[in-house]
Amino acid sequence: MAATSNKQASMLPSLSSVSWLLVLVVCYTTFVSSHAQTGEMNRTSAFIYVDENRQMILQDSEARLSLKDMLETLSSLQQTVSTLQRHNAELRSTVSTLESQATASVAFTRIAAITTAGTYDVTISINNSSGLPSSVPLYAEVGGAGGGGASPSAGGVNGASTSLVCPSMAMMWLKATGGVGGDYLGPGGAHGSGDIGPIRLVGRGGDGGVGGGGSAGSYRVPTISTGVDGGNGGYAAGVFQLTAPVQQLQAVVGAGGRSADRYAQDGSDGFVIFHYPQGMDITITNAA
Repeated sequence: MAATSNKQASMLPSLSSVSWLLVLVVCYTTFVSSHAQTGEMNRTSAFIYVDENRQMILQDSEARLSLKDMLETLSSLQQTVSTLQRHNAELRSTVSTLESQATASVAFTRIAAITTAGTYDVTISINNSSGLPSSVPLYAEVGGAGGGGASPSAGGVNGASTSLVCPSMAMMWLKATGGVGGDYLGPGGAHGSGDIGPIRLVGRGGDGGVGGGGSAGSYRVPTISTGVDGGNGGYAAGVFQLTAPVQQLQAVVGAGGRSADRYAQDGSDGFVIFHYPQGMDITITNAA
């Protein structure tokens, strides 16, 4: 009997001690589970043998398992686990790359404005230690000047345009035209419009002057109802990304149109407004 057992053992596939331990654990678990389902625990009904193809077979009254098939299944599972681990490592690498490239959120908590006609140099500096991203957004608005109000006998002067230029890029970022002066023969001055920029609106810039003024011989009597108002200036706005530590801009703010006489009102000057985050500084100087 011992000789037979040795002969069968010599015919078994060569496995490491760890693999044998794993196989035995699987076999034991399978047998126990099989018998537990039937409510029996007859150990003599389970046996192991080598079939005619020299394959180890584990068999009981409920199941027949081939050691070769089990090892192939385990090998397939190991390959699947290795593939999943590789994919997981690739996903972690991708997430790490995306996190390093992520843009921090920026809030426009600071405001700088120019509301008087003229030409201005604008210097924008970014504090590198502020925690801002490498590309910092700047929200800018421009409004054209309003047209002057008219009198019953004379029209007002047109308001001038307002623009914002980036000289280093040789590009005009924003431009809004001025409102048309009130025409004493017409219903009122036309509003200016946004000319250049991502956002362009009509009549949202500087206010047009109120019309007024009447005349009777040499005696002038002010009366609002007889004059024609000047048109409002146009409006343009947009968000621009700044990557340089220092950026130079030039702002030209349009002058409001003159009124037809002293009883009508001049149009208001245009404007430039900057909305920017903490960590960014804006210096405005009159270039005239």
